[in-house]
Amino acid sequence: MTVYILGIGMRGVKSFTIEEAEIVRNSSAIYLEGYTSFLPEHFREEFESYFQKEFT
Repeated sequence: MTVYILGIGMRGVKSFTIEEAEIVRNSSAIYLEGYTSFLPEHFREEFESYFQKEFT
C-alpha cells in the first residue's frame, strides 16, 4: 500500500497535475483534509464529478 499526500492548489480540481490526477483515478480510497486549507465552495461536487470517485 502506498500513501500519497496531494495538495489541491488554489483553483481546486483544475489545479491537479496530470500525474496527481492519475494517482487519484487509480486510488482505492481518497481522504480529504480540509482543516488547514481553503476549499472552494463546490469542491466536493466538482471533484466527484470530474474523477467519478467519492472522498472521505
